[in-house]
Amino acid sequence: MWVDWCKKLMGEHFQEGIVSIIEEDLVRERCIIFGEGDESYVFYEHITLPGKDKKLFNPKRQLNLEHRKMLDECLDYDDRLFGDIGYDFKI
Repeated sequence: MWVDWCKKLMGEHFQEGIVSIIEEDLVRERCIIFGEGDESYVFYEHITLPGKDKKLFNPKRQLNLEHRKMLDECLDYDDRLFGDIGYDFKI
């Protein structure tokens, strides 16, 4: 279900997704999927404009509401996966 949603975001909803991240003061939002089946994981990252904090999503935008629903239904947060970071460069 999540993979299908990602395909929609990169396809028919791409332009609206770009508008949405601009509204949130983001320069990048990405999701990387790795593993298979029950051993699948998602790495999610968003990068804001320099010196800015991410703004809340626009609740009047249907895409944002659907995205929040998909996040809630498809993904479970597991903080055990973030104990050791190999490296993370940030300027």
